[in-house]
Amino acid sequence: RDPDADRLTAWAEGTTGVPFVDACMRALRAHGWINFRMRAMLMSFASYNLWLPWRDSGLHLARQFVDYEPGIHWSQCQMQSGSTSINTIRIYNPIKQGRDHDQDGVFIRRWCPELADIPTVHLHEPWALNGVMPIVDCADSARQAKERIFAISIQLALTVMPMLFSGGMAPGGLVCRYQLDDDHVAALVIHRCSSWPSISSC
Repeated sequence: RDPDADRLTAWAEGTTGVPFVDACMRALRAHGWINFRMRAMLMSFASYNLWLPWRDSGLHLARQFVDYEPGIHWSQCQMQSGSTSINTIRIYNPIKQGRDHDQDGVFIRRWCPELADIPTVHLHEPWALNGVMPIVDCADSARQAKERIFAISIQLALTVMPMLFSGGMAPGGLVCRYQLDDDHVAALVIHRCSSWPSISSC
């Protein structure tokens, strides 16, 4: 991931244009604490939708949390950004999260007063009413992130397996064949979004 100062600043200041993301960040900046789901969603949005390096977004969060604990914080940043290679990759949908956890918009209206007059039916996607678009399209950026992650996983599979001698595409994904010995060949099928890496949308 490449640094992007404009995207990082918008995320850190709570001005991405995505209501629940901005409300969570503004609440964090004011109080130094938000719950775990909000923390995970902020890290997910920075890592996948904005495609920011986890160290940059993680450092900002570390400076905000009153309960910052390095051993927990940095491992969580790596996990939520999909950098561990052992955990399920969770790409949070900030619109769904907002509707699930702030259905009536009380939290969003408190921290994003510029949205106070937006009807609740449009509050989680105000651009559908006022035409003011967020810095990224949530659905499109999540799709691009999944495609990038899949491409990275394929590249890793092709790079780190020294016994790989041939491969091809199967209906479910990439087939990697490994020469075990003179008489035996093993085949590994890497399935998009179902095997490795495991990707879920929250």
